[in-house]
Amino acid sequence: MYKKKINRILNDIQPDGIYTRTFSSWSGFAAEYGEKHNVPHVWAIANDNDFKILESPLSIMRPLDIFENPYVKQAFKQATNIVVQNQFQKNKLQETMQEKSDVAKAKDLLEIEMEKLRNIASDDETT
Repeated sequence: MYKKKINRILNDIQPDGIYTRTFSSWSGFAAEYGEKHNVPHVWAIANDNDFKILESPLSIMRPLDIFENPYVKQAFKQATNIVVQNQFQKNKLQETMQEKSDVAKAKDLLEIEMEKLRNIASDDETT
Protein backbone atom coordinates (compact mmCIF):
# COMPACT_ATOMS: atom_id res chain seq x y z
CA MET A 1 0.00 0.00 0.00
CA TYR A 2 2.79 2.40 1.00
CA LYS A 3 4.79 1.54 -2.15
CA LYS A 4 1.75 2.02 -4.40
CA LYS A 5 1.11 5.45 -2.90
CA ILE A 6 4.71 6.56 -3.48
CA ASN A 7 4.63 5.26 -7.06
CA ARG A 8 1.34 7.06 -7.66
CA ILE A 9 2.84 10.32 -6.40
CA LEU A 10 5.96 9.86 -8.54
CA ASN A 11 3.79 9.11 -11.57
CA ASP A 12 1.81 12.31 -10.94
CA ILE A 13 4.96 14.40 -10.53
CA GLN A 14 6.90 12.75 -13.39
CA PRO A 15 10.26 13.85 -11.94
CA ASP A 16 13.38 14.50 -14.00
CA GLY A 17 15.40 13.18 -11.07
CA ILE A 18 14.87 11.77 -7.60
CA TYR A 19 16.96 12.53 -4.50
CA THR A 20 16.53 10.57 -1.30
CA ARG A 21 18.37 10.96 1.98
CA THR A 22 16.86 8.31 4.12
CA PHE A 23 17.80 4.75 4.95
CA SER A 24 14.38 3.23 4.39
CA SER A 25 12.22 1.37 1.96
CA TRP A 26 11.43 4.74 0.33
CA SER A 27 14.94 4.77 -1.15
CA GLY A 28 14.38 1.31 -2.60
CA PHE A 29 11.03 2.34 -4.09
CA ALA A 30 12.60 5.47 -5.59
CA ALA A 31 15.52 3.51 -7.05
CA GLU A 32 13.15 0.97 -8.58
CA TYR A 33 10.95 3.71 -10.02
CA GLY A 34 13.98 5.54 -11.39
CA GLU A 35 15.34 2.46 -13.11
CA LYS A 36 11.95 1.53 -14.56
CA HIS A 37 11.23 5.06 -15.86
CA ASN A 38 14.79 6.02 -16.84
CA VAL A 39 14.92 8.73 -14.15
CA PRO A 40 18.19 9.20 -12.24
CA HIS A 41 17.98 8.46 -8.53
CA VAL A 42 20.62 9.93 -6.22
CA TRP A 43 20.67 8.41 -2.77
CA ALA A 44 22.60 10.16 0.00
CA ILE A 45 23.70 8.06 2.95
CA ALA A 46 22.62 10.16 5.91
CA ASN A 47 24.33 8.51 8.85
CA ASP A 48 27.20 6.13 9.69
CA ASN A 49 24.75 4.01 11.70
CA ASP A 50 22.71 3.21 8.60
CA PHE A 51 25.22 0.51 7.64
CA LYS A 52 25.07 -0.99 11.14
CA ILE A 53 21.30 -1.38 10.84
CA LEU A 54 21.65 -3.23 7.56
CA GLU A 55 24.42 -5.51 8.86
CA SER A 56 22.86 -6.36 12.22
CA PRO A 57 20.66 -9.43 12.66
CA LEU A 58 16.94 -8.88 12.85
CA SER A 59 15.76 -7.85 16.29
CA ILE A 60 12.41 -7.95 18.03
CA MET A 61 13.15 -4.31 18.87
CA ARG A 62 13.02 -3.48 15.14
CA PRO A 63 10.48 -5.93 13.67
CA LEU A 64 9.75 -3.83 10.58
CA ASP A 65 13.33 -4.30 9.39
CA ILE A 66 12.21 -7.64 7.94
CA PHE A 67 10.20 -5.63 5.39
CA GLU A 68 12.47 -2.58 5.22
CA ASN A 69 15.91 -4.14 4.64
CA PRO A 70 15.19 -5.83 1.29
CA TYR A 71 14.13 -2.46 -0.18
CA VAL A 72 17.19 -0.74 1.28
CA LYS A 73 19.38 -3.39 -0.33
CA GLN A 74 17.52 -2.74 -3.58
CA ALA A 75 18.48 0.94 -3.34
CA PHE A 76 22.14 -0.08 -3.15
CA LYS A 77 21.75 -2.02 -6.40
CA GLN A 78 19.50 0.33 -8.38
CA ALA A 79 20.38 3.89 -7.35
CA THR A 80 22.00 5.83 -10.17
CA ASN A 81 24.47 7.40 -7.73
CA ILE A 82 25.08 7.04 -4.02
CA VAL A 83 26.52 10.01 -2.15
CA VAL A 84 28.49 9.54 1.06
CA GLN A 85 29.60 12.16 3.56
CA ASN A 86 32.89 10.73 4.81
CA GLN A 87 35.58 8.11 4.22
CA PHE A 88 34.01 5.65 6.68
CA GLN A 89 30.76 5.65 4.70
CA LYS A 90 32.64 5.32 1.42
CA ASN A 91 34.56 2.30 2.74
CA LYS A 92 31.39 0.68 4.10
CA LEU A 93 29.61 1.32 0.83
CA GLN A 94 32.41 -0.34 -1.09
CA GLU A 95 32.21 -3.35 1.26
CA THR A 96 28.44 -3.49 0.81
CA MET A 97 28.46 -3.31 -2.99
CA GLN A 98 28.53 -6.74 -4.55
CA GLU A 99 29.92 -5.89 -7.99
CA LYS A 100 33.04 -3.84 -8.52
CA SER A 101 31.30 -1.82 -11.24
CA ASP A 102 28.79 -0.65 -8.61
CA VAL A 103 31.58 0.91 -6.54
CA ALA A 104 31.83 3.64 -9.16
CA LYS A 105 28.47 4.91 -7.90
CA ALA A 106 30.07 6.05 -4.65
CA LYS A 107 31.01 9.70 -4.66
CA ASP A 108 31.84 11.74 -1.64
CA LEU A 109 30.57 15.26 -1.17
CA LEU A 110 34.00 16.79 -1.70
CA GLU A 111 34.30 15.14 -5.12
CA ILE A 112 30.84 16.40 -6.09
CA GLU A 113 31.56 19.95 -4.95
CA MET A 114 34.90 19.98 -6.77
CA GLU A 115 33.13 18.77 -9.92
CA LYS A 116 30.60 21.61 -9.60
CA LEU A 117 33.39 24.16 -9.21
CA ARG A 118 35.17 22.82 -12.31
CA ASN A 119 31.92 23.06 -14.30
CA ILE A 120 31.33 26.64 -13.13
CA ALA A 121 34.90 27.57 -14.03
CA SER A 122 34.62 26.05 -17.49
CA ASP A 123 31.27 27.81 -18.04
CA ASP A 124 32.86 31.12 -17.05
CA GLU A 125 35.71 30.56 -19.52
CA THR A 126 33.32 29.95 -22.42
CA THR A 127 31.21 33.06 -21.79
